Amino acid sequence: MIRSTPTNNLGENEEVCVGSTTTRKAKEKMATHIPVEIIIQILEKLPSRSLLRFKSVCKLWRSIIQGQDFIIRHLHNNNARASHDLSFVTLFRYSTKRRFIDLRYFIKEWGKFEIRGAKNSYYYDVSNSCNGLICVFGSKFTYVVNPSIGDFVELPTFLAYALPVQHNVALVHDAETYEYKVIRTFTNEENSSGCFIFTLGSSTSWRFIGCAPFRLYECGIPAVVNNNIYWSISPMACHDGPEIGVSLNIKNETFDIVMHPDYTPGVLSRIYEVGGDLCILDSPNNLYLPDTLDWNLKTMWTLKDYRNKEWIKHDMNLNNMQNLTRSIATQFVLVGIRNGKILTSHVTGRFDFYDPETGHFEMALEEPHQLHAYALHYVESLISPTALQNSTK
Repeated sequence: MIRSTPTNNLGENEEVCVGSTTTRKAKEKMATHIPVEIIIQILEKLPSRSLLRFKSVCKLWRSIIQGQDFIIRHLHNNNARASHDLSFVTLFRYSTKRRFIDLRYFIKEWGKFEIRGAKNSYYYDVSNSCNGLICVFGSKFTYVVNPSIGDFVELPTFLAYALPVQHNVALVHDAETYEYKVIRTFTNEENSSGCFIFTLGSSTSWRFIGCAPFRLYECGIPAVVNNNIYWSISPMACHDGPEIGVSLNIKNETFDIVMHPDYTPGVLSRIYEVGGDLCILDSPNNLYLPDTLDWNLKTMWTLKDYRNKEWIKHDMNLNNMQNLTRSIATQFVLVGIRNGKILTSHVTGRFDFYDPETGHFEMALEEPHQLHAYALHYVESLISPTALQNSTK
C-alpha cells in the first residue's frame, strides 16, 4: 500500500490511502498530486505477486502494470538486482495420481506454483530460466511457465521419438526478432541427438532443425549465452577428448563444437551459465580414475573473451565446505552469482556460496523438504506465456 500526504489541494492533515475506501474526490485530487512517472518508478520495484494484486487498485494502475513498456522496465529492474538477490526455482515433485506438477521458487522467501491437470508422463524436468519463464517438460508434453505470476501454456504434443529416449529442453529469447523459442533435443536409436524448435506466437507444430554432432547430456540444464545454447556432451557418448560440448546458434540454427581450453584425459566436464558468462566445471571421472579420485578437487573455467576464446581458470577445493559428504562432492552444480560469490546447489536442498577470492564456502540455505531436483537461477517477471502464445506477428 502506498500512502501520500500532499500539501495544497488536500487538507493539511488529510491522508490519502491508495486502495482503501476513500472518496472519489480525494482520489482525483491525489491522482493530480502524484505524477504518473513517480507511480511507475515505485511500482516497477515491487515483486510480481504484489503487482498482480495492485492491478485491482484502480484503472490507471491496471493500465500501467499491463502495459508492455512497464513489463519491460520491471524485467530490466529485476535483472539489475539479479546479481545481488538470492532467487531460484526448482521442480519439487510430480504426482501421477493427482496430475499436478509442483514448482517451488525462492525470491526472498519460498513460493509455490502448481500446474494442475498436467498430462501423464513417466517423468518431468525443467529447462533454463529466461526472463521469468521456464519450461517444464515430459517425454511428450511441454509447458511454458511463469511461476511468479501463476501463468502457463501447454505447447503442442512432441511426438518425435517420444519413448523411451531421453530429452532436454532450452528456452531462449531471440534478441533480434524478440521471439521466445523452445528447443527440444532427443536421443534416438542411433545414439545421436536431434533438435526441434517451436516459436511462441507463430509456430503451430515442432520443426526439425538437425542433429547435433555428439550425443547431448540429457540430465543437465543448458546454458544460454550470447544468443547461443550450450549443452555438455553426454557421458553415454563414450567420448574422451577435447570436445566437451555442443552449441546452437539461435539466429542461424547451426551447430558448433565447444573445445576445452586445456584438455586433460580422465576429466568430466560440465557446461554452465553463471552470471551471464559461459563456465566449465571439471571433475574427476570415475570411469577412468576409480581408485585415485579426489572428489573434492574441481576446476572452474570462465570464458571472458568470446572473440579470442580467453578463459580464466580457478581451482576449487570442496574440503573448505561445511559438513561435506561424497554425495555433495559428486553431485555439485553451479546455479548463479550473488555479490561476486558463486551459488552452488545439491539435490538434497543445500545451497552454498563460494568466494573465488578466498576459496571459502559459506552455507546460504538448507531446506531438505523443499527441493527435489537441481535448482536454477531465476529472475521474476510479468511476462505471460499465454499472451506470448496467443500473440501474432
